Amino acid sequence: MALSDGKSLIDSAGKGLEILLVTDVTPFYAESGGQVGDRGTAFSDQGDMIRISDTQSPLEGLTVHKGRVENGSVSIGDTVTLEVDSSHRDAVKRNHTATHILHWALRHVIGPHALQKGSRVGAMNLRFDFAHTEALSREQLDKIERISNEMILDNNPVVTDEITAEEAKSRGATALFEEHYGDIVRMVQIADRSMELCGGIHAESTAEIGQLRIVSESGVAAGVRRIEAVTGIQALEYAMQNEQTLREAAQMLKGGIPEVPARISRIIERERELARECEKMKKQLAMGTDQSDPMSSVREVEGIRVLSIRIPIADPATLRDTADSFRDRIKSGVVCLGGESGGKASLVITITRDLVDRLNAGEIIKPVAAVVGGGGGGRPDMAQAGGPDVEKLDTALDAVYEEVQKRVR
Repeated sequence: MALSDGKSLIDSAGKGLEILLVTDVTPFYAESGGQVGDRGTAFSDQGDMIRISDTQSPLEGLTVHKGRVENGSVSIGDTVTLEVDSSHRDAVKRNHTATHILHWALRHVIGPHALQKGSRVGAMNLRFDFAHTEALSREQLDKIERISNEMILDNNPVVTDEITAEEAKSRGATALFEEHYGDIVRMVQIADRSMELCGGIHAESTAEIGQLRIVSESGVAAGVRRIEAVTGIQALEYAMQNEQTLREAAQMLKGGIPEVPARISRIIERERELARECEKMKKQLAMGTDQSDPMSSVREVEGIRVLSIRIPIADPATLRDTADSFRDRIKSGVVCLGGESGGKASLVITITRDLVDRLNAGEIIKPVAAVVGGGGGGRPDMAQAGGPDVEKLDTALDAVYEEVQKRVR
């Protein structure tokens, strides 16, 4: 009845052209209510074929098939046979019925407030948005998944009825998010648990779904959460991929799958022990040995003991801890430590409490940091800084003595 190349109406289309096709009747379901449109083929007795990749309904009562002419040509007035891709439709039907089951399971586990706020039902997966204010716990997700699969395994028939809106309401049917309904509505019922108004296509029975696996749960807006899930063969593939990952992990850990958590736990604990040992060694290295004690580098500046040295570490936490250790050893004075890590210079200055009325660490570190092309600041008794010019770190450390001399009160 109509052809378009996407820009304007046309009378005919040849091989390779992307087209929009309208026929007088069609078995294709157009995208609606979150469910994707059908795909399939349109072909003539002469062997002309159009591969239909999507079906839309831009206006009520109008179904538009989006496709590509694969063979021959098509013209206004031609008769074509439309054939829906049944494997694609069956997968969509499984996921659509699964959204109804998931909706029921959510309200059963977390409360009646968990009403649908949107969905996207495709052949490969389903996406379901619902009202809730916080992330679901692992225990809640496991329970939702378990009772959903129990309902699927019960092989409940999926019953559709066209009834009045009042009757649907009296039966307790759930109307889905901001949709508008006429006097006659279509109610989809699964056992005595799930009753929803819905115009989409569904499985004949829940067993067709096979199984439902929740892939993720996340927040998408204020008060709205999202679950993504898979069913049918995609659920099986998801489980097989996870099992393969576990097998690979078990192989690397030289154990069986049940041993994976315990072995990983031991590795993590050992890593923590090694990190603690490494930090301890760093501090010992920074503090020096009896043969080369950094404290031998302390200078007297205007009667104040000042230590400004470079140490072989630069992460801020270790610098602070090491500077505190030197401050305790110096008893009364100023300590400045510098180090290099990842191509950047780091500095920290600490001042013993008896001198904070005469010196300010934040004031001293600013001109020192400028030497390495950076900046910093802090409290009167402790300040930190950093800069990109590592080559001038030693110069910056030497400048500390001059800054103390300038600023001592």
